[in-house]
Amino acid sequence: MTDSLTAAPEDGLYDVVIEGTGLTESILSAAAAWARRKVLHVDKNTFYGSHWAALSITALYEWIQQHSGSGTDHSFYSL
Repeated sequence: MTDSLTAAPEDGLYDVVIEGTGLTESILSAAAAWARRKVLHVDKNTFYGSHWAALSITALYEWIQQHSGSGTDHSFYSL
């Protein structure tokens, strides 16, 4: 038995391929799926949400550790 959330369509074809998981792409993906289209939604990042992504507390801590080298101004961080 395959997981319907990760299995490719039996014919191997998609109606829509969407690259990126930003707000616009996510809305478009949801609309296409609602219209019963076969959607492949991919992103090059390991996280979901593009510029609107939120980090978990663990990921935020790891990011701060990676970007807090000596001589760094800690008053402002930019993702």
